[in-house]
Amino acid sequence: MEAPSMTVFAAPRHPHIARALADARTWCAGRKIDERSAFVHAVRVAVTLARHLPSTPPRLVAAALLHDAPEFAPPMIDLPVYLTRHYEPEVTRIVYALHAEHLALNTPDPPVDTATGM
Repeated sequence: MEAPSMTVFAAPRHPHIARALADARTWCAGRKIDERSAFVHAVRVAVTLARHLPSTPPRLVAAALLHDAPEFAPPMIDLPVYLTRHYEPEVTRIVYALHAEHLALNTPDPPVDTATGM
């Protein structure tokens, strides 16, 4: 019999992952990305990352889950302060680096060919 596969979301969850799931679920509620649930998008990004990097650090999984937070978090939250206080500075740095990539890819002349990824 094959052992059940483990994921980055298996219990017991690292506190960063548990909190990031809760924050992403709240901040993504009712939002869509490419006609699909923004929360499902965030989870898929994190799962894909973990699939390709099996020993993904929890802070990286949390950042993947929260990568759309600069767009979706309530405007009354000072997001860099919140992320640093509830996660760690590295999560904040990664979230904003991913956000910068999103912005760059949405420009009229993105720095990579979005069709080929090069």
